[in-house]
Amino acid sequence: MTSDLPPARMPVPFDDEEAVAIAAALRTAAASITGIEETAARALAKLEQVLPTHLRDQVSAVQQATVSQPFDGARLVDLAARNHTP
Repeated sequence: MTSDLPPARMPVPFDDEEAVAIAAALRTAAASITGIEETAARALAKLEQVLPTHLRDQVSAVQQATVSQPFDGARLVDLAARNHTP
């Protein structure tokens, strides 16, 4: 016998806004931060499995409404070093 009930979800220890912010940050990291793309994508996949549908929809809307630029950590360190005055 199969159930028509949705699968049980684990409680997420964040309020709705925090959960959306974390998921959006993970999506950004998965798409644009060199060196952690795979890890961020795995974490996002796990988080999305436990998010309620309305929050997954909000995460998608936030992602579609924002434009990400690739993050180059080495360039940021170089710029910081050049602009640092002792």
